[in-house]
Amino acid sequence: MASAQWEVGTVITHMSTELNALADDANAIGSSLIDNSETADLYLFDDVEWHNSTMGYAPVADAVMELYCVAQELDGTGMEDGDSTIDPPQVNLVGVYNMRATTGAQTHILRQIPISPGKYKYVVINKTGQALGATGNTLKVTPYRYQTS
Repeated sequence: MASAQWEVGTVITHMSTELNALADDANAIGSSLIDNSETADLYLFDDVEWHNSTMGYAPVADAVMELYCVAQELDGTGMEDGDSTIDPPQVNLVGVYNMRATTGAQTHILRQIPISPGKYKYVVINKTGQALGATGNTLKVTPYRYQTS
């Protein structure tokens, strides 16, 4: 009898410098498409990690970083709404990172985000009350899927 296990893909840094000094209530988008098309790997889920080495300020209570997923148009000619100047639709919200009220390093992971086949990017919106630190901010993505053995 076969058993199902996780098959984990390669961790990629989807955003780094795009996040540095990101103003409050401002957006950042990954600079390159993540390819989950049939010619690539057809993963089912992503774990998406937010990390900052220092905030430079203590976020207010209930401060969050919002994470959205925006896909390439079905015909491949452009992207759906959501970039560094246009807020993505609320339906594209995949989760929020609840920030602690500390200036120290923070790492938060959103797990088992379902992804569809095709190409996409993540958009982050800073809702912490102030601009992010000038360096040390990253958004990393690990895709995975089921495998049988």
